[in-house]
Amino acid sequence: MKIRKRYLGLILIALLPLTFLIHFGDYCFGVKELLIITGLAIFFVITFLAILFHNLYSIVLKKELFNYRPIFNRCGLSCCFVFTAKLS
Repeated sequence: MKIRKRYLGLILIALLPLTFLIHFGDYCFGVKELLIITGLAIFFVITFLAILFHNLYSIVLKKELFNYRPIFNRCGLSCCFVFTAKLS
């Protein structure tokens, strides 16, 4: 299976907020962390939409078939975020 660089980048961008959600010691979770997580989530959504529209544009030009991988990544990572949020 050929994974393109843009999908690896998308996965890494989606995993960035997890670094602010997982703590192993005493930690006070405040407004600063929420703003950082929100900013990273907005960055992920913008990147996701850019890749999705690029794929749709490629379909129109008949260069490649539609790739559902970004949608599956988003759904899977959303489930992980919900599960992580319920744990904390």
